[in-house]
Amino acid sequence: ERITRSHPQTVVHTGFWGCGAFGGNRSLMTILQAMAADLADVDIVFWVGHDGLQHAKDAYEIYKRIRNSTSSVPEILDKILRMKFQWGESDGN
Repeated sequence: ERITRSHPQTVVHTGFWGCGAFGGNRSLMTILQAMAADLADVDIVFWVGHDGLQHAKDAYEIYKRIRNSTSSVPEILDKILRMKFQWGESDGN
């Protein structure tokens, strides 16, 4: 007999993937991962170094404001696109 929920919640551990060697935008990657987690109904644990903590918090607040302004995925994506995030430079890793 199981002593846990019959449908345990999935937890995904992630971070600023694509933002080192590929020069991805930390804000955009945080926002997209938060949106994906919402759509998949999973929890995320977002791992960052000390220098990225405030950046991740700020980006998540942006996502929450966008998400709370509409429930339509196309509208959320449109709002993200209109923010015109710029791709960065590789950090050489």
